[in-house]
Amino acid sequence: MFEILFYACWGLPLPLLLIAWSRRSRNPIELSVLTLSDFLLNVAAIRPVKLALLGPDYSDRLYTTIEVNLIIAIALGIILGIKRRWIATAAALILGFAWLLVGAVNSAV
Repeated sequence: MFEILFYACWGLPLPLLLIAWSRRSRNPIELSVLTLSDFLLNVAAIRPVKLALLGPDYSDRLYTTIEVNLIIAIALGIILGIKRRWIATAAALILGFAWLLVGAVNSAV
């Protein structure tokens, strides 16, 4: 069950962000930050890339990167929700939940 939830949160923000990018009223700064955060989440699935970008296991750099991406995704989700950009809001909140799951897995393993 956890794996299904994790992979859904891992793969779902990218199509939503692509839809948000295709809209006429897009916010390039917010969507760029979310797209980069999603890209970082996706490439972190490869262990050598994770070690290079996020840091080694149980390191402060790893947890700081996860927490910063989590806070940014949730903050942008709230901001985009206030602006009524619902697809981007959904992508941001799902991305934030995915970063929360990454943090939980990295602290439990």
